[in-house]
Amino acid sequence: MKRDVFLKVILFMIGLSLMANCGLFKNAPQSPTDDWEEKIDQSPWLITGDYFRQQAKQESKKPLISRPASHQHYLRRKVLICCFLPQGRCQKWNLLGRQLECSHKVIVVGHKDLVPVLTKFNFSKRDLLKSEVRDKIGNLIGLQAFLFLKSSKNGQVSLEVYDNQGVMLTKFVFNEGQDFQRLSSKIADYIYNHTCWEGRIAYIENDRVYLNVGRLSGLKEGQVLAVYAQGRKIVNPVTGVSLGYLAKKKGEIKVVSFFGENAAVAKIIAGTGFQINDIVRIEGEK
Repeated sequence: MKRDVFLKVILFMIGLSLMANCGLFKNAPQSPTDDWEEKIDQSPWLITGDYFRQQAKQESKKPLISRPASHQHYLRRKVLICCFLPQGRCQKWNLLGRQLECSHKVIVVGHKDLVPVLTKFNFSKRDLLKSEVRDKIGNLIGLQAFLFLKSSKNGQVSLEVYDNQGVMLTKFVFNEGQDFQRLSSKIADYIYNHTCWEGRIAYIENDRVYLNVGRLSGLKEGQVLAVYAQGRKIVNPVTGVSLGYLAKKKGEIKVVSFFGENAAVAKIIAGTGFQINDIVRIEGEK
């Protein structure tokens, strides 16, 4: 009896095997587990090592795109803004200086740098309206331009621009409600294009020269500056207006480091006889 049951089981298993080989179970549904495994394998969101290798190959084939600098490099002009408007109106124009500096073409000198110089020579702010005083203060502080805010007709405001030799370059007239950003950009461009960059020697020690201009003014380490002695002032005999100063080249210095808010250290590479307040310029550049 047991032997007959055993033979029946063996025959049943052989029959199942033959049916499977003949494809009788081909269309049988997959189990839920098999179905999900197939979906995962085919999913585009499956992140594997191969995925990262493929991405790296695609990135390497893309052309390199150079990003533009946030702003162009300029040799920034030092300017002083003086407001001769009534007290309450001057406060409205404090934003002008900040907007000018956003152009990266101008550095606005604060009154903390101006007041000690005026006090030393017994000058007042109103004395800056005199060309000889502007000439002197401009050379001492190392300014390239003076900006004077004054009242104009019909409630307008005028901005007079003077160079560091006391000569008026131009005058802007505008309404108080005018767009500051557009106005400041126009003024900064004019100052940059109509003045020349320069600095001054503030101190000398052995072969080291300390300058009143630095990284903020646009200097770079390794730049070579020419040193000039400020000579005689030439005045137009008819108008009495200054035509500028004669300058004699003394030698050259090379920027080696920076210090403070806007100052630099340079070493002497050519020439002798350098003195405090000598002029430094980058030849061939504005």
